[in-house]
Amino acid sequence: MNKEKYAKWLSITAIILSVLLTSLGLYTIFMDNDFLMGFIYLSLGFSISVNDWIKIFKSK
Repeated sequence: MNKEKYAKWLSITAIILSVLLTSLGLYTIFMDNDFLMGFIYLSLGFSISVNDWIKIFKSK
C-alpha cells in the first residue's frame, strides 16, 4: 500500500473515531450527568482529528 493511500485511511479512521468520541461525550453528559467524563470525551474527539476536519471544510 502506498503512503498516500495509507494516509487517507488514517485520516478517515481519525474522523470516525472523533465522531464516536464526541457522541459518547454527549451521551455521557446528557444521560449519565457526568460532566467531567463527558467533556473529556468531547475534548479527545476534537483533538484527535481537528486538522482533518479543517481540511474537509476548507476544500469545499
